[in-house]
Amino acid sequence: MNRLPRSAEEYMSNRRLKTLACFGIFVILFGFIGVRNNARAATLSSGQKLITSFQILPNNSGTGFGSEQINGLLTDFFVYQYVQPIGSITASLFDGPSLLGTHTVDLSGNDFPYNAFSAFGSQLSLFSPTPANFGRIQNRTIDGRVEISIDSGVLEFDLQFHRVNVGRSISQGSGLESYPWVRQSSVIVPEPAQLLASIVVAALTLVKRLRDVGA
Repeated sequence: MNRLPRSAEEYMSNRRLKTLACFGIFVILFGFIGVRNNARAATLSSGQKLITSFQILPNNSGTGFGSEQINGLLTDFFVYQYVQPIGSITASLFDGPSLLGTHTVDLSGNDFPYNAFSAFGSQLSLFSPTPANFGRIQNRTIDGRVEISIDSGVLEFDLQFHRVNVGRSISQGSGLESYPWVRQSSVIVPEPAQLLASIVVAALTLVKRLRDVGA
């Protein structure tokens, strides 16, 4: 049988504590949702992912080249600094739920952070790209997503300048001629294991608080 509060003051105090506890859980859960792409500094730590979703748009400019010639993809940070030394950076390229490939770069020598992918048979050799199926990039039907993570350290950068660049390479050793007609947005999120652990800890804390209040 539930025990009734001994007084109106105790009842109101209990309600306030429960409200604060629930609000704390709300803040914890939604604080992990991520940072939307805007013109401000962001940090990427181990255990987090930088997720960039992208779509390839048609080139209606009358200049440049068509999407069917895209044979390379390169991630770029442009404005960044290593707050703590980073061991390696890894990017996974997806088309919807399908993994197209994974590319890892050793950053222990303080190289600039990047990841690269190339179409099968591509001339792109710079950046030692991972070969992947570019068919749905070239015909603009890809539900594109690049997930970037680091194994250690902290990378600080500006989300406004982080880009997933696609383009074409026309000869061995040449760079990437950009195809700028790409719509993209980025968000930083914790990895699922970290998010689940945070939810469990928060839930246990709330249960304990509510038990203490009802004691």
